[in-house]
Amino acid sequence: GGSKVHNSNFNIRCSYIHDNFRQGVLGTDNGFVLEYNYFKNNGYALPILGHHIYLNNPDMLPTSNVIIRMNELYQAALSQTSGSSYGANYEAGKCASVALAAHGNAGLYSNYLIRNNYVHEDLNNVNQSCWGIALGHGERDNAWRNVRVDGNRVENMGGAGIYVAACKDCTVSNNFVMNSQPMQTNAIVLTSPHGFEGSGNKVLYNTVIFNDVLSDSSGIAIDNQTSNNVIVGNAISNTGSSRVAEMHIDESNTTFLYVGSNIFSGNGLLRNSDLLNAGETTWCP
Repeated sequence: GGSKVHNSNFNIRCSYIHDNFRQGVLGTDNGFVLEYNYFKNNGYALPILGHHIYLNNPDMLPTSNVIIRMNELYQAALSQTSGSSYGANYEAGKCASVALAAHGNAGLYSNYLIRNNYVHEDLNNVNQSCWGIALGHGERDNAWRNVRVDGNRVENMGGAGIYVAACKDCTVSNNFVMNSQPMQTNAIVLTSPHGFEGSGNKVLYNTVIFNDVLSDSSGIAIDNQTSNNVIVGNAISNTGSSRVAEMHIDESNTTFLYVGSNIFSGNGLLRNSDLLNAGETTWCP
């Protein structure tokens, strides 16, 4: 079947990438740098599966030392028709896909930096499937190692702002996630579904602002398959009328090294707050 080789150390920068009917940029490999690009209206013919940026290595080769920074992503997969795919319904003319997507089933990914990107959509123009940055688990365990999602600005996306799955020793830090869409949403998600490993991750110094999102939204959501996480220094505010979960932790099989010094304000509540270190987490009404 032929040999599998790396295409290393290539750059895409300072480009206007727009109106591609499937993907804006597809692929990844060692030393890939994607920076200072403007993405608009990519993936419109492939709702749910079309993206501005889709990091994927179909040859199943391990990849490392990849940098995705200083890009602007707008109008992801504005589907031309309404329909459904993979259990998700979408409405025509609205963002229907993840803007920056990556799947770990294509080999082990390590030492990725996703920094200072601006991901945004217009108010009332997103479907639930319109997410900001998503490092997916795919079909392979232990897919992500030493990934940093840092300093990104994610505004008015759909069901999730930043989603990290099956990650080990990864950091989500210094991001600003704001959402005023009238729907249920999670700003930052740590998850390890299907029994995949997710451990040793840090969620540090992020700012989340909700306004008019629906109840059952969460500022930070952590499922019951992650372990040895550190959740510190995050500021989460809800200025809307619906009560949200500033931090939603499923404690049934979750362990933490430390949770503290987080600040919550507005109309919200802590779920599973018994896991939080007493005196370290502050509620500001």
